[in-house]
Amino acid sequence: MKIYLIKRKKTNVRWFDNDEDLTNFLLNAPERLDGYQITIVDCEIESEWTGDTLLKSIKEQAKLDVKLSVALGDEYSVKVQKLIEMYERFCNKAAWDKTKMTPTAQKVYEKMITTSATEKDFKKIGGANILYLIYNVSSEVEWFKTLREVFPKIDKLEETCHREYVDPVTYGTQWIGCRVPKDIVKNFEKSKKLK
Repeated sequence: MKIYLIKRKKTNVRWFDNDEDLTNFLLNAPERLDGYQITIVDCEIESEWTGDTLLKSIKEQAKLDVKLSVALGDEYSVKVQKLIEMYERFCNKAAWDKTKMTPTAQKVYEKMITTSATEKDFKKIGGANILYLIYNVSSEVEWFKTLREVFPKIDKLEETCHREYVDPVTYGTQWIGCRVPKDIVKNFEKSKKLK
């Protein structure tokens, strides 16, 4: 089976699995054709999975990898495992079922458990996920201390933040911009002194 991978300026644009679709794309391409790089891959299908089954398998493998690293004494993996366990305990719960996480909390959790627990890889979580971990999980000193052990570059808070609000009536979630709550600021500063 041939697969055609189309790149433009070192970024993936499209892929095709037949000549006809590739030809149509190239005929209607918005840029000059010499700007596209086409890689032809001849491959065999190894296996087929549904998305949920594959993701479940990846999560299970990632959990086993963390447990193995912890058993082998990897210090950073121990910190990551502690952070994930605390996250499970403190994260926002759905208003309709307190045993489940809110959709955003679930996405951040899945990002954490599917990322390799090495210092190099786990620090790539970044961006919106880090902001969620700082401002939306907990205001406990213990949480901030554990968070800063895994992400030591977190050394100050912004003046304002976005907090996730779960409506207990409609069960919807929305983001509310506000000043960083005083308890978060106070406990974050306490966690810095504990290190």
